[in-house]
Amino acid sequence: MELHVIMSSYSELPLAEIRTDGINIDWVLDNTDGKLSRMAGGDFSRLKFIVDKSHHLTMKTPDGATPGILRYSLENGDIVEITTDGKTALLNGKILPEDEKMGLMSALGSGKIKIKNKADIERPLPITPRATKSYKKPAPQKMDSRVHKSIAKVHKKKRDSESTNSRHSDKKIDAVDFTGTSCPDFGRQLLYLLKYGEDDA
Repeated sequence: MELHVIMSSYSELPLAEIRTDGINIDWVLDNTDGKLSRMAGGDFSRLKFIVDKSHHLTMKTPDGATPGILRYSLENGDIVEITTDGKTALLNGKILPEDEKMGLMSALGSGKIKIKNKADIERPLPITPRATKSYKKPAPQKMDSRVHKSIAKVHKKKRDSESTNSRHSDKKIDAVDFTGTSCPDFGRQLLYLLKYGEDDA
């Protein structure tokens, strides 16, 4: 179960407080006179869509203390969860609407539904927010000083070698093997031309 508070930039008070199983909504507080709950129609994905499209609505998890959950195992294998404030009930992970919740409470109270394992009222389960994936940028790895010096040495050697090159003599171009080509001199001249341009002299 998730807990959310819906706020508006026009008001300091929350517009609504909801509990959801990811599909259904239990409206714990609605300060919109039912307008927001009617628009969402009890569908959490619809409510998210409304909030996302709004320029003044936001939805966040509550900052303060939240109720816990009392979990009961029934003899028929069902799992019933009830919040410690008695406002929300879930049956097998699904939030029950008000009428079904009252029926469940009544059946539990009268003994019509048999409980196999009772919850520990002194130790309710905490309602923890659903984990969200977050991307953490990896910390930059410090390069070993020996590797850094080795790379710097290679770059310096390359720069020194290239500084002696010119349009008349380039070690890199001269080292190219044009064996097997019909016009080796033309290939070499073309590389000089591409690198240095035309000789103005």
